[in-house]
Amino acid sequence: MEDWIPRDGDILTTNEGFIFYVFGYEHPPDRIFSFLKYIPSDYAGLFPIRYLERKWNLAGKRLFRAEELYTARNYQILIETLRRDFPGYVHLCPFRMKEVITTPLNSIKEVYVPRDQL
Repeated sequence: MEDWIPRDGDILTTNEGFIFYVFGYEHPPDRIFSFLKYIPSDYAGLFPIRYLERKWNLAGKRLFRAEELYTARNYQILIETLRRDFPGYVHLCPFRMKEVITTPLNSIKEVYVPRDQL
C-alpha cells in the first residue's frame, strides 16, 4: 500500500469491515475521499436506511448495501451515523466547507485496484 496512489473507483476495506469506494483523485494527506458502499452486518443496525434484500459476503462477513446509494438523504444519514459512532470517517473539508466521508489511512485493511484485479 505504500506505493498506492488512490484513484476514483478503487475499493477499500477497513479494520471494521466497511467497504468504501474512492471518490476523486486528490485527497488530504492522512485520508481518502470515499463513499461507504457496503456495511457489515455487525453495524447495519446503526444506520437507519433501507437496505437491498440481497446480502453479500466477504471473508465470512455478511454485508449490507443501501437501497439507494447516492441520495442526499442517505448521505446525510451516513454522515450522522459515522460522526456519532465512527468519527474518524468524517472530515471537515476546508475546500468544500462541509463535512464529507473519508477513510483514514490508518483504518485501511486492504486496497483493491480494479485495473490490477482484472
